[in-house]
Amino acid sequence: MWQDYVVAFVQWVFLLALIPTIKHATHKPPVSSSLLTAVMMVVLSGTFATIPLWNSTLSSFSCGVAWAVIAYQRYKLDKKN
Repeated sequence: MWQDYVVAFVQWVFLLALIPTIKHATHKPPVSSSLLTAVMMVVLSGTFATIPLWNSTLSSFSCGVAWAVIAYQRYKLDKKN
């Protein structure tokens, strides 16, 4: 399905856009926003898997993991301060 490729492409671009946030030492969004986004991306991943749109499943899950990493990094920063 062509939709799988479009959705996956958009999400891979979003993932690439998150790399500077992951790599930056201090500039992170709040834990609550990051964690909510991570959970919702994983939910989307599960939804795509039931269709089955496998490329979208992988890209959604990867974005979810990236947001979870950002949430963890922010949590560590908040705990340190």
